[in-house]
Parts: sequence; structure tokens; C-alpha cells
Amino acid sequence: KKFLVVVKKQDVRGTLNGSVKFVDAFFAVELIEAAPLLNTLKMTNIELYNDVLSFNIGKVSKKEYIGFNLKIEKQKILASDRIIIDRDLKDSEVILKTSANGTVVDVNMNTAGVQFSSGKFEITAKAFINAGGRVLNASQFGESLETSRMLIYKIR
Repeated sequence: KKFLVVVKKQDVRGTLNGSVKFVDAFFAVELIEAAPLLNTLKMTNIELYNDVLSFNIGKVSKKEYIGFNLKIEKQKILASDRIIIDRDLKDSEVILKTSANGTVVDVNMNTAGVQFSSGKFEITAKAFINAGGRVLNASQFGESLETSRMLIYKIR
């Protein structure tokens, strides 16, 4: 549980010779130290002020391995909810600032292409490990490879 095993490249070929199947496999993997990344994925308070969504996470030591996702749903009373945005954020849409307790993440809603009208919104911010490939031993870490917080935001 000290390292994430991430597949960077794979090539698997199978051949059948009679009733025997031969598998020729090549995997290029990267070992990434897990502790600093798992410590980063501790999310606390979330707020929206002046069209900037802010939340705190642990200290970011390797920004290239952390990804962010934003999901916003407009809550409707009689009809079904409408999803306004549900996607991973680009690096240009996320601003990381070091603080005494870790890192403050700011997402400008205008930069992300979100315009709020009147109503009630459910905003979910998620931080996750984005190692550039499939994590082979993800089951060893359970749910700790991502974290999220939800905010109910109401405009009258």
C-alpha cells in the first residue's frame, strides 16, 4: 500500500494453437508514492462567493497527479433535475493557492462556462488521483483515491 501501480502502456496479444491459447503481454507501469497523494485528497469546506467556487484540500505536492471534476445540477420541484455541467476541469480552469492548512482550490464559474440563473443548485466538487493511466492496485486503496463535497446554492 505504499505505491500506486499505474499502467502507462500495454500491449496484449493472444494466439490460439490448437486448443491452447497463448498470451503475449507487455505492460509499462509507473510506481507512484501513494502517501503524499492520499494526504492531498482530504477535502474540507466548500463555498461559492462572487462566482468563484473555493474548497480546501491537503497540501499538493505533485499537481500533475491530481484532477478535479465539477458537477452542477439545477434542482427542479416538479420536473427532473437538469445537469448544467458534469466534467473534469482543465488545468486552466483551476487555481491552486498554498495555505497554512493545505491548498485552496478556486474555480471561476465564468471560466468554466457556468452561468447561474434563479433557482436552487446542487454543486459537487471532486478531487481525484489522475495518474495518466489505469491504477492496477486501486482496490487496495478503496474509496481513498477520490474525495468530494457538495454545496446547495440558492438564488432568489
